[in-house]
Amino acid sequence: MVVGYASFNTELKISGTSKVTSNWDIRITNVTDGTPTGSAKNTVKPSWTTLTASMEADLYEKGDAMEYDVTIENRGTLDAKLNDILTNTQNSNSEAVIITFSGYTKGEVLEHGKSKLVHVKIEYNPNYEGEPTSNEVEIEFEYTQENKDLEAPSTYLLTYDYKTNGGEKSDSEGEYLTSGSKDVAI
Repeated sequence: MVVGYASFNTELKISGTSKVTSNWDIRITNVTDGTPTGSAKNTVKPSWTTLTASMEADLYEKGDAMEYDVTIENRGTLDAKLNDILTNTQNSNSEAVIITFSGYTKGEVLEHGKSKLVHVKIEYNPNYEGEPTSNEVEIEFEYTQENKDLEAPSTYLLTYDYKTNGGEKSDSEGEYLTSGSKDVAI
């Protein structure tokens, strides 16, 4: 009887290095001093931190408004999606003012290396019947990383046509929604 065996020796050698770096750096870089309409005035100079801007305006009568431009830059290496803009009215009568935004769309992507200008308007509510008001507003921009996975659901821009059906202007005239989403904020 003959017994045979074989021994195989395989060596896999991998050499080299790989470095993957990503940088998340979304920030407000400027808020203008504001442009008044009517007798409106800046109470204090606008200020900001990374993604929060603070503005305060004195509004004396119907027709008064202060308008600001907020510059947001993506200095990182990742694209960022705008989830929402949150407002917080402090030390003020929130019924006396209307705060609107333009120049952005909920769900819009801010590509790395790019900037975005968001227009903010604080105006005296024409339906308000009270005293003149001073309004301090804090605005926070909420971003998340943009998903570029090919298997990820598609995103579509949904626009609201309030004029055709006699509706009124909405803070959100358009937003990006993911396919299959059942959430719509109007």
